[in-house]
Amino acid sequence: MKTVLLLLASAAAGAVGALGFAPFGVWPFTILSAAALSVVLWFANRLRNAAGFGYAYGLAFMGVGVNWMSAIFTDAMFALVAVTSLYFILLAILIKLAQKAPFWPLLAAGAWTACELGLNYFPFGGFGWMRLGYAMVDSPLAGAYPLVGVGIVGFFAALAGQLIGWFLLKVSVGRGVW
Repeated sequence: MKTVLLLLASAAAGAVGALGFAPFGVWPFTILSAAALSVVLWFANRLRNAAGFGYAYGLAFMGVGVNWMSAIFTDAMFALVAVTSLYFILLAILIKLAQKAPFWPLLAAGAWTACELGLNYFPFGGFGWMRLGYAMVDSPLAGAYPLVGVGIVGFFAALAGQLIGWFLLKVSVGRGVW
C-alpha cells in the first residue's frame, strides 16, 4: 500500500512540475515538484522502487509537458514520453544514492542537471524542452540567464527543490533543521 501511495505521489509531483512550463507558467510548481520527488525517493526502500517512482514521475512530467504534440501526431507523443521518461529512472536512482551523503541536495541537483544534459542529445538528436531552467523565465532566477545560461539556472532550480526536500525531511523526522 505504501509503495502504491508513493507511486501516485511521484506521478502527481511530475504532473504538477510540468505546470511550471508554458502555457501554464507557474514556475514555483517546478521547484516544489523537484522537492516532492526527493521526498518520495527518501522513502523508497529499494533502488528498484526508486526507479519505478522516477519513471512514474517522468511519465506524468513529460506527458503533461509535451501534450501539445498530440495535435501533431499522438503516437509520436506517446513514444517520446515513454523514451524521455527513462531519464527519470536514472535521475531517481542517482538522487536515491545521493541521499546517503551529508550534502545530498547538491549532488541531487547535479544529477538532475546531468540527466537534463542527456536529454539534449537523445532521443531524436535531443529533446531538452522540459529542462527546469526553461520554467524559470519569470522567476527570481531569470536574472542569471545572461550570466550562466539555461543549464546552470536549471541547476539552481533543482538545488532549490532539493533544499526544500531536505528541509521537509529534516523537520518531518523531528530532528529539527540544525
